[in-house]
Amino acid sequence: MVVAGKIGGASPCCTACIVGIKNLTKEYAGKHEKVEALKGLVIDIYEGQITALLGHSGAGKTTLLKILSGLSVPTSGSITIYNHTLSEMTHMETASKFTGVCLQSNVQFGFLTLKENLRLFAKIKGILPNEVEQEVLLLDEPTAGLDPLSRHRVWNLLKERKSDKVILFSTQFMDEADILAALIVQG
Repeated sequence: MVVAGKIGGASPCCTACIVGIKNLTKEYAGKHEKVEALKGLVIDIYEGQITALLGHSGAGKTTLLKILSGLSVPTSGSITIYNHTLSEMTHMETASKFTGVCLQSNVQFGFLTLKENLRLFAKIKGILPNEVEQEVLLLDEPTAGLDPLSRHRVWNLLKERKSDKVILFSTQFMDEADILAALIVQG
């Protein structure tokens, strides 16, 4: 993946680096040789900034989001979220308290309302009802399959909510990355 910052590549003024990714590598065993999903990735992600992971299927976007959410472990490299190193189990549990993740496979119960689903999963994560608002949002292709109007509504919601959050989303659409993101990581 290649980092293409639209903001000059430097840290934005007056914001803190919340997510630091250093030399991150993820390898899988292939049929004949190992497959590198991520190779030496280095990114700093800042509060109040939307970051896009742009790439085709198989570029490593979902792999990175799964690693950041604790669902997968990297082969090498390090990740810090709010100065907590994710390789240490106690810090991973702490990081999961302020990290919200929405992967492509949508897990919800149809017999519950949206609010009831949110409360249930917050309770499972040990989040109190008044703490449901997450500070780090990891979104895996959140507009895939949406009609244009719904897609624009999601864009507006993300732009409205970014001020005190870190938003990292994956997409296959250059226009979406360009419209929303201050930093584009291309795979």
